[in-house]
Amino acid sequence: MGNRLEGLRSTIALTLLVLALTGIAVAQQSGPSEPEDDFDLDSVISRVTSSKAIGFFTKLSLKRDIDGFLADVKKYHAGRGELTLDQLREQYDALVHNLVTLVQDKDDELVKSIDDGRDKLWAMLADEKKFATL
Repeated sequence: MGNRLEGLRSTIALTLLVLALTGIAVAQQSGPSEPEDDFDLDSVISRVTSSKAIGFFTKLSLKRDIDGFLADVKKYHAGRGELTLDQLREQYDALVHNLVTLVQDKDDELVKSIDDGRDKLWAMLADEKKFATL
C-alpha cells in the first residue's frame, strides 16, 4: 500500500509539472517573467494528492499520462527523443490544462498555486540539469 501511495504522489507531482507547463504559452504572450522563488512544489503536490476535487481513478490516469510525458522529456535530454522541446511543451500545456480543468471549479487556491508555478516548473523540465534533480 505504501508503494502505491508513493507512486500516486509521484504521479500527482508529475501532473502538476505538466499543468505548470501549460501556462507557458500564456506567460509568453504577456512577456517573459521571472518565476517566483517562493514556489513550493512539494506543497502543491501534497495539495493535489489530498484534493477531493480529483477522483482516485482520475489521479491514476493523470499519473500514467505524466509518466509518459516525463519519459519523453528524459529521452529528449538524453538526445534520443523523437519530440522537440516545442512539442514537449505542447504536451505539457495539454496536461496542465487537463488538471486545471479538473480542479478549477472546486479548488481556486490550488488553481492559483499551479498557475503561479507554471514558469518555474517548465524551466525545471526544459533544463537538463534541473530535470535530473526531480
